[in-house]
Amino acid sequence: MEKETNKLIIKHLNHLRLRLSKEKDAISKMKETPTNELHQAEIDLNIEYYNLELREIDDIVKKLENEQS
Repeated sequence: MEKETNKLIIKHLNHLRLRLSKEKDAISKMKETPTNELHQAEIDLNIEYYNLELREIDDIVKKLENEQS
């Protein structure tokens, strides 16, 4: 039962990762357009937030996959 639960969690985390990656890509494209410094700083913070979230998801998925082995 635990393996099935882990598979389901991994599936949902992978979908979340995909969504966050798309959002990060969209924000990264905003960085290419000229804006004021405050807006650029906000974009940089958002990109860093997404990077941290994506790394955390990757770590959790790896841990769950290792538990299944």
